[in-house]
Amino acid sequence: MGEKRRGRPLPPAVYIVYLLVLTVILTGVTFSGYISSASGSDGARVAKFEIVETGVQAMYLKTAIVPGETQTKALSITNKSEVAVTYRIIAENLDNNLPLQVQFYKKGDAGNKLPADGTEYFELPPNSEKVDYVLEISWNDEEKEPGENPRDPKYAGMIDRLRVQLYVEQKD
Repeated sequence: MGEKRRGRPLPPAVYIVYLLVLTVILTGVTFSGYISSASGSDGARVAKFEIVETGVQAMYLKTAIVPGETQTKALSITNKSEVAVTYRIIAENLDNNLPLQVQFYKKGDAGNKLPADGTEYFELPPNSEKVDYVLEISWNDEEKEPGENPRDPKYAGMIDRLRVQLYVEQKD
């Protein structure tokens, strides 16, 4: 007839543990085909920003400028940055005692004079070559107001202070 089993039956907790182990084994094997790894390093960094200007950073005209005379000063700009930049040059007469006119132009291109009021914007590519400018200060012989004489002796002994500023913005 029938054989009897010996021993006690296993408690239900053991069956649950067996089921849990079986599930972990099956899912580990199943998902192992979808797991991959990669190695690398973070390559992000901040671009270097460096502008070099030489010349008329602070300018004091030690010689007298007389009516009809023009004086020039050199100004150079180099973009050593890793990014392109936009810049403008502003040269202003702080005192306006004398009828001076301030303009600048690229060296070798005196026929193309630019206003020094900062309205002209220029671009420099990354790591560009030096750009040379000439700042031109001249005595304006034209009348500002009717009847005013730009060669009037009242200008004797007067001085003006000029400030040259370079504004640079990162383009990209």
